Amino acid sequence: MKPLLDAHYLRLLLDQATGGIERTARRMAAKIDWSDWKPGRQTVLCLARAQFRKDIIELRERTRFNWVTISATKPKKCQEPWVAPQYRDQTYFTQYLDKNMDGRCRHLRAGLEMFGHHFLKAAALVHPIDAVMAGNTDYWQDDAIKLGCRRLGIPFLVLARENYTKPSDARRLMERFLDSKFRFSGTAVAVFAKETRDVMVSSGSFTNSAVSVTGAPRFDRWLEIGKAPQNERIYMTFLSYADPIYLAERNFAECLNVFAEAAKANTNPDLRFIIKVKKPSEVEPIEAALPQIAEYPVQITWDMPLYELLPRSRIVIGYNSLAAAEGFLTDAPVVIPTWGDALREEDESLIYFGNPADAAVADFPRSIEELRELIARGATGQLKPKGTPAERRARFSRHIALPETGTCSTEVQKFVERYVAKA
Repeated sequence: MKPLLDAHYLRLLLDQATGGIERTARRMAAKIDWSDWKPGRQTVLCLARAQFRKDIIELRERTRFNWVTISATKPKKCQEPWVAPQYRDQTYFTQYLDKNMDGRCRHLRAGLEMFGHHFLKAAALVHPIDAVMAGNTDYWQDDAIKLGCRRLGIPFLVLARENYTKPSDARRLMERFLDSKFRFSGTAVAVFAKETRDVMVSSGSFTNSAVSVTGAPRFDRWLEIGKAPQNERIYMTFLSYADPIYLAERNFAECLNVFAEAAKANTNPDLRFIIKVKKPSEVEPIEAALPQIAEYPVQITWDMPLYELLPRSRIVIGYNSLAAAEGFLTDAPVVIPTWGDALREEDESLIYFGNPADAAVADFPRSIEELRELIARGATGQLKPKGTPAERRARFSRHIALPETGTCSTEVQKFVERYVAKA
């Protein structure tokens, strides 16, 4: 089948013939942030995204590599003139490029490989690149970089930000891998938990030897945090789950109202009622759930780190999020509302009321009245955490592996060293 001469392919052919691909690659290489580069260290070039950057911060502080970065959106923007929108398909694109598989984009492969090759060559003119690392295994825009790495003998590694410890998420991932016939074309992947590794390997999209469990460096900071004294526990913390992805929009609206009313009734001037979101765009769903939220004495924050907030909290309310599980790394009481649309089956629940190990470390209010009582006890300091420190750590470790000794950053360093040495 001959390739269709669409405008994007014609642009790629023109840029191949006139040096446009190389110029684009060099311009992109000029955007690399080398500010943390130090001599005498090997260098990992990271295709950085919001969540991945949290890991990079810890890796820079705790390992012996240079972690230089370029925004992961740069290669995407650079390639959009060459790849038609209908082909920019995460997971599926790898097979679109492969003439032995789907092959519908095989005519783009040489040009995209040229782009990845010239980008890495231009980067190496500043400092040698020993490995490339991304935060996702299957983004379409990364395939060109993978092809360039293969041509130059540079390991393309992934510290996978996706984590599939909730069975329903694992099932959806498996279905997508199988439907796309995805085969990972990079070198190796580090994942946060054994459950994620099991899903990847059993899908057939990854070889057994290519996937390692390292945990997530972004959680290393927790290993250094001790208990906060009682007089520093000034926060009542509500971790937002307004987004539909958490599967409990109605329950969230009800709990938000209870939390806001408790803040309004509070008479302790030192106590602060905090609603924690991941990013500014998550404020809008909160305002939709409670339009008069601005009238209540609550603070919505996205830039306060959880490792500063949770240890100083008298209560941590959350649902179906890893942030709620982080509460188990502190001695703050963790409360998981469990009624209405938050009453889910176990395979849709990150922390499940019917699991004895979860029930041993968290409170699961089954009504508005129960939640209101727990908040009142938290405000007066009467609510106590459930479970021993070991039990709580074990429940967190189900979702993010924590090494017995050392840090997750150390595990990632060993992972990178293994493949750099092979290269």
